[in-house]
Amino acid sequence: MHGGDIYRNKVDMDLSTNINPLGCPEYIKEAIRDSIDAVDKYPDHTYSSLRNELRNYLGLKDSINLEIFNGASEFISSFISFFRPSKALLLAPSFIGYKRALEAVGTEIKWFYLKEENEFNVDDKLINELRDEKFDVIFITNPNNPTGRLINKELLKKIILEAKNNNTIVIVDECFLRMTGKYENFTIINEIERFDNLICLNAFTKTFAIPGVRLGWAAFGKRFNEYIKFIPEWNISTMADAVGQMILSSDKTKEYLKSTLDYLEKEKKFFRDRLKEFKNIKFYSFDADYVLIKTSIDLYQELLNRKILIRDCSDYTGLGGGFYRIAIKSHEESIRLFDNLKEIYGEFI
Repeated sequence: MHGGDIYRNKVDMDLSTNINPLGCPEYIKEAIRDSIDAVDKYPDHTYSSLRNELRNYLGLKDSINLEIFNGASEFISSFISFFRPSKALLLAPSFIGYKRALEAVGTEIKWFYLKEENEFNVDDKLINELRDEKFDVIFITNPNNPTGRLINKELLKKIILEAKNNNTIVIVDECFLRMTGKYENFTIINEIERFDNLICLNAFTKTFAIPGVRLGWAAFGKRFNEYIKFIPEWNISTMADAVGQMILSSDKTKEYLKSTLDYLEKEKKFFRDRLKEFKNIKFYSFDADYVLIKTSIDLYQELLNRKILIRDCSDYTGLGGGFYRIAIKSHEESIRLFDNLKEIYGEFI
C-alpha cells in the first residue's frame, strides 16, 4: 500500500519513497540524540512551545486552530473516525491512505477520475462534480500523489468555494508542497479564515527526511473545535517535539531548504532529459520530487531483481498495471537507475 517496504524486499537502493534526497541533516540528528535524556519524562501534552513556533513560522493568527500529529496519517485516520462522513469524493489517482481511512468507517466513496490524456491534471470539471452531488468531504493533495502535479491556486479556491456552498469539507494535503519550490504561490493555508470548510494538512516528514520521527500538523477554523477533544493526549513523543522545535528555530533550516530546492531543480531536469531517451517509457509532467511513468514491462520486478525498489502503482484507483512512481534521490542513484534501465530495455531505447 505504501512505498518504502525495505523490510520485506532485499534492496540497496530505495526509489519508492518521496523524501528529501539530501537526507536528514546533521543538526536534526543532533536534536534526536539530545532528546534521549528526556525519554523518562512525559511530553508537554499541549506542545505549547512547538505549537507557538510553528504558528509564527506559518504566519497563522491565534484564531486558527493548529494541531500537532504523529505524522499526517494520524490526522487522516483520527479526523475521519471522529467525523464519520457518509459520502466522500476522492481524486483518482490520489494517495490511497484516504481511501483506507474512509473505508474503515464505512464511508461511500465516489471517484473523480483524472484523465491520462490531460496528464492527470485537475480541471474545473471537479467544480461541476461538487455542484451536482452532495459530499461530506473531499481530499485534495497538492501536489498530487502519485502524479506530482500541482493544482492551480485560483482553481483550487474555486473548488473550495463550491464545496463550501454545498457544505462539503475540503482537506488539502500539502505534505509535498515545500519541495516543489513553489510553496508561497500555491499554499492554501492563508485561506482558512475565508473558508470555514477548509483544513490544511502538512508534515515535516518529506521535506526533512524524517519519516521515522512522525511529525505533522493540521490547521483549521473554529468549525472543527469539537474534533480537538478527539485527539489523543501525548500523541507525539519528546523526540518529535524536540525535532520540530529544532527545525523551526535553527538558522540552518533556511540553508537546508535552499540547498534542497537548488538540487531538485537540477535533478528534475536531469530526470526529464534522460527519460526522453526511452521510447518505451512514457512519463508525465511533474512538479514534485517524484515522477509517474508508464511502460509495458514489469519494471517493478525487473528493478527489484537488481535490488532497486520503485513504487508499483497498480493499486491506485485510476491507474492499474504498467504505472510506476520513481522518487528522485541522489545523483549517483539516478545514474545507476538509468544505467539499469538501459540494460533492461536494451535495443528498445
